Amino acid sequence: MTITIEFAPCPEFIANHVNEARPLLNFSEWGKLDRDRQSKKLQQICDEVSDGGMPLSTYTPLHPGSKLTPADVKVLCDWTDTERARLAGITK
Repeated sequence: MTITIEFAPCPEFIANHVNEARPLLNFSEWGKLDRDRQSKKLQQICDEVSDGGMPLSTYTPLHPGSKLTPADVKVLCDWTDTERARLAGITK
């Protein structure tokens, strides 16, 4: 007999992840960043998903459908590339 136990993630665990990540990337503050910083953040987004750093390995077991496929990574990186090109075309 197999017993499966489902549990809600500990609120402190989630809060800790959010509190650690928010200073690194907070889209609510995006408009306050200069274009160069935005461009660097966009590149970091692509790098992070390309390297398998996101979603976090602690997140995917609780959310099995959250693992990114190669197609998902391509969509995200294509978007970041497009946005970086748009930022580069904006006159300062």
